[in-house]
Amino acid sequence: MPDLATIGAALSSLKTATDIVKFLRSSDLSLERAELKLADLLSSLADAKIELIEGQDTLAEKG
Repeated sequence: MPDLATIGAALSSLKTATDIVKFLRSSDLSLERAELKLADLLSSLADAKIELIEGQDTLAEKG
């Protein structure tokens, strides 16, 4: 079982990504500001992917 810190970090990154998408959908941002938010979104999704891969590796090691 992956440790709780890994799962928590992945869920936190996914929540951040979801919050950014909701913010972008509900706001009237300039293109420049929207691009910055999209960069934040990509970063959060990359963090979540890394955390989930680490969790998968932990499961494989214990299996």
